[in-house]
Amino acid sequence: GEECKIARVVESNACKHCIRLFGTSDNPIIFSVQELLENGTNVGVSASEWKPTIWPVHPNCRCDTRMVPPGMTIKDGWMVLEDEE
Repeated sequence: GEECKIARVVESNACKHCIRLFGTSDNPIIFSVQELLENGTNVGVSASEWKPTIWPVHPNCRCDTRMVPPGMTIKDGWMVLEDEE
């Protein structure tokens, strides 16, 4: 639903663009699904203008998508309550 949050978790050898857009694998940026859908795709856009998307950022992107339950976040590689940040 609208409250659903997700994290795009980068691989250990992720490119600089994915790290810039999604954060590190241990501390990824948490997005609403709606926010990522509204960013569309990065097709035909220069890399410097890429936005975080729900779709792969580039053709060789292997970043993982993880659901983050309400009230939770990912910190230091662990799913924790937001209060514990």
